[in-house]
Amino acid sequence: MVEGDNSAASKQTKRGYDAVMFFRNIFGGGRFRGYIGDISFSKLSRAIGDSGSHAKNKEQSTMSVNQNLHVTCEAAKVEDCEPDSACSSHETVSTSSDSNEKSETAEDARVVALAETLMKRMPTEDGGLIDQKLWSAEKIKMYHEAEELRSTNFGLQLLHVISTSYHRSSEGSVHSKHSHIHAQKVGSSIRSLIQDVRILEDKLDKVEGEDEKRALEEDIAGRILLACWRGVRSEIEQILSRVANHIVTDARVERDGWKQRSKLLREVGDVFKHATNDGHGESRGCHLRRIVVDAEENTSKYGLLLTSRAAPRTMQ
Repeated sequence: MVEGDNSAASKQTKRGYDAVMFFRNIFGGGRFRGYIGDISFSKLSRAIGDSGSHAKNKEQSTMSVNQNLHVTCEAAKVEDCEPDSACSSHETVSTSSDSNEKSETAEDARVVALAETLMKRMPTEDGGLIDQKLWSAEKIKMYHEAEELRSTNFGLQLLHVISTSYHRSSEGSVHSKHSHIHAQKVGSSIRSLIQDVRILEDKLDKVEGEDEKRALEEDIAGRILLACWRGVRSEIEQILSRVANHIVTDARVERDGWKQRSKLLREVGDVFKHATNDGHGESRGCHLRRIVVDAEENTSKYGLLLTSRAAPRTMQ
């Protein structure tokens, strides 16, 4: 009996692994990698770790969200998410201190890699001067890349995050205190959404009708998608802030070069902003966006279903 239970738990955990990889792809895991690196879902991981009062609760929280990520995949009915080779790797949300240390090391490497890649695209000459001809050509190339990226799920939203992150960083408007406060707010909002998921899970266990189950599954999907998106957005903002700082304060160039690089960063932000503005009205991925918007607005499919059933009786 114990072996059977362990086998079932193992299968459920693997489904959780696959779902996390699946969601990494939804939020730009493959095609945006050159601009944001590999999404780690670190915010979601920390929020889950903080949401349990003791080790057992934390383990249950992690398992619960991993299982429901799989439910979300099905409820969202995503058909255009491209699989990534990473989908075969066994990776999941973790809360151990060893994992946090590894995450910080990976994050440092991610920042350096992204900064070096972007600096290679900045045609600065000796003394920090910009080769305007080469830079104009590079910006056109970057814009066309952004055009392709915005057609993906959450593409417009990711382009907007990249744009605003580089604008803020080039203006020096990101301060550690503000960043810390913002990170705390994001963590709190994610923990609240996880609590909502638990409540909805309890309801799902008790209902018997198929319509009710489908409505509750979509409500669960919406809150998990929203939690993931808020974590991803915050993670990218913090990573790109560090990338910008790495570029602007590069010890290999003079201070005049720092100013020029800050100017180039703003222009990178401008490129992504223009691509975002030009892409308004594109509908690809709208089903996923609708689910997230419903969750943001606290619109419950289950609540609407119950209301619609009660309406005729109320009118009588």
